[in-house]
Amino acid sequence: MSLLPLPSELKTARLLAGLTQVELAAQSGVAQSVITKIENNKVDPAYSTVAKLFSTLEKINKGAKLVLVRDVMHRNIETLAPSDSLIIASTKMRRLGVSQLPIVYKNKLVGLISESDILNAIEKGADKTTLVKVIASPAPPVISSDAPASALQSILHYSQIVCVMDNSKLVGVVTRSDLLTVF
Repeated sequence: MSLLPLPSELKTARLLAGLTQVELAAQSGVAQSVITKIENNKVDPAYSTVAKLFSTLEKINKGAKLVLVRDVMHRNIETLAPSDSLIIASTKMRRLGVSQLPIVYKNKLVGLISESDILNAIEKGADKTTLVKVIASPAPPVISSDAPASALQSILHYSQIVCVMDNSKLVGVVTRSDLLTVF
């Protein structure tokens, strides 16, 4: 399980699957002209386009249903604002039974706060009125809901949580334990 292959590997993967560009276009929903441009390094494709193409190829090669990030992510997630206090953050975490929450400002993912962040801050003298933006960790990695779930394994090796974004909107999160339900 790894991240998606590079766009430069598309032609080799397509040929190994025994497909023409037209056949791959028909099965993936990506225009044949775009596939040609990708294979000839004439365009830097969007991640979602590469994900569709390699997901299609993986499906063909495995002959099985491909599990996508959207199949394993938590939806309807709650977030914090940078101006929320540590008491708000810790209360929300306890109520939800989670150990970390994304921080969103003006619909943009700006950070993450975890139980560890809060405990470390308290140890250093923070109190319940301290704002989460003061102690927040950087924003976690982001992935599209259309990406293969197999891409999550490498990311979650380095991060406890991955945020799922579609059209610049936070639509879900995936943690290490979520991935265990698929593999």
